[in-house]
Amino acid sequence: MNGCLVSLSILSSFLRIQRSEVVVMRPLRRLAPLALLLVAVPSFATPTPGDAENSPFPAESRADDRVPVLFVAPNIPFQGLLRDTGGNPVTGTVKLHFQMYDDPINVPVIWSETHATVDVDEGLFRVELGSITPFPAGLFNGDRWLGISVEGEPELPRVQFLSAPFALQAGDADHAATADFATEANHALTADVATTSDDGDWIQNGSDLHHLNGRVGIGRIPTTGKLEIDGGSTEPWILAQGGGSTFTQIGMRLYDTGIGANNENVLEFAHGGNGGAAPIARLVSKNEGSFSLNGGSLRLEAASAPGAFNTNQLVLTRAMRIGVGTATPAQLLDVAGTTGTQHLRITGPSTSWGTQVIESTSGATNVEVRGQFSSTNTGAWMSLRDNGSERISFAARNGDTNIGGLIDVKNGSAIPTVRIVGDTGTGKGRITTPVIEITGGADLVEPFPTAGDRPLEPGTVVCIDPARPGHLEASRRAYDRRVAGVVSGAGGLAPGIRMGDGDVNDDATLLAMVGRVWVKCTAENGPIAPGDLLTTSGRTGHAMRADDTRRSAGAALGKAMSALDEGEGLVMVLVNLQ
Repeated sequence: MNGCLVSLSILSSFLRIQRSEVVVMRPLRRLAPLALLLVAVPSFATPTPGDAENSPFPAESRADDRVPVLFVAPNIPFQGLLRDTGGNPVTGTVKLHFQMYDDPINVPVIWSETHATVDVDEGLFRVELGSITPFPAGLFNGDRWLGISVEGEPELPRVQFLSAPFALQAGDADHAATADFATEANHALTADVATTSDDGDWIQNGSDLHHLNGRVGIGRIPTTGKLEIDGGSTEPWILAQGGGSTFTQIGMRLYDTGIGANNENVLEFAHGGNGGAAPIARLVSKNEGSFSLNGGSLRLEAASAPGAFNTNQLVLTRAMRIGVGTATPAQLLDVAGTTGTQHLRITGPSTSWGTQVIESTSGATNVEVRGQFSSTNTGAWMSLRDNGSERISFAARNGDTNIGGLIDVKNGSAIPTVRIVGDTGTGKGRITTPVIEITGGADLVEPFPTAGDRPLEPGTVVCIDPARPGHLEASRRAYDRRVAGVVSGAGGLAPGIRMGDGDVNDDATLLAMVGRVWVKCTAENGPIAPGDLLTTSGRTGHAMRADDTRRSAGAALGKAMSALDEGEGLVMVLVNLQ
């Protein structure tokens, strides 16, 4: 093989990187995403005297004197793929600058060269690394990283030299260190063009690649998770697309808004048919307060138009509260609607009439609500129960008259003891109960208009106004048979029952006709003692003791229940017109 040049085309063997394609989203003046498909095509030849000593590769990769050796030529063919901002392959001439480091991040540069005019045909370009600046001896004796810049733009992320394609061609090389063209290379450290390969972690079968053991890191070194991704401060963690050739067809992306207090992790969903890549729904987890010390919240939001989100549509807080339309729910369920919208709507199938129930801790139905009582009664209905036994029922439609509402209050035997009927069929309501107990007052009153259409003072004795039918006036003479009663409300004693037909306004005088009231009295006819019969006096609106039996007939107001020794004052009177 002396003087004979042997070429081996080895896909990504010498310049082996941790992923088969590197997409750098850094805008260039005319080239945008740069996809690097690395191809190294070293040449092998028999060495001449001095070749081994001057080789840039470590001695471990060189054969000893006892066997024929192949010397690795000092140049490394390098192939890549350039695309423009639209993802189309570039055709033209570009300037490429290469630099080599012994560290993935730091400097110094240990080798560099510039290819000023590199022809690019439909995205593909090829250069010979070391053809301009030769590799120094021993350059590859250790870990090495290669940095690349296009047209003077900032350097792209560095790629690492991991293995060398020094293996000879082999049909089978199950345990070879490198076996780039082997048909099977299940245990080779690198096997870039093998039909199937398994290096213990990654398994490639045609265009399929899977991983059974270990961890995968993108943008970071994995330590705990099977897949760890660090998109930095600007790039999304996950970007998934489908159905199209550009990122306007994004299906999903996951990213965060920063690190520290109140940061958010956002999962967004979009569809190519929505007019672009703007998201139409998102799920947001928020770190409340300082880092994770105070817990977090979760919210679900939908957009009224692509990218136009209605915030806080559904929120779950760290206090186990759910908010609809509010970010700070005050109760376990807090619904905050907007003006003109329904806050809560509950429907159900026609067979259940929209029935909703609330159970007790024992499982008994204690509240039942129906949007419609039955197939024939379309009114709403609600039942309040005690451990499952109904005690109060509300019906928007009275089942007996089919008009008006109905309220039933039931006893321990579920028998109605109080019934309120909104419409008896005559347009009037009715309350039915065996006993009415009134604790707010002690008399029966009825409103009447008075002279001047102004109510008279409580405690005033009144008589029928002879000049105005249906009206009352304050009494002015003794033993007046036109006496009608006393104005209720004096001494803080309120009316108990008020009657009326609704035609009298609220400023009418409330006349106590039966019951206990405080009455303005005078001792002009002598001291008043409990049990004395009272009648009108010559003092306007005042009562006095009635001691003339003949004149008292038809003019008696009632009986005193308290005393008045002299002058004027209020006397408790049991009103009983005689």
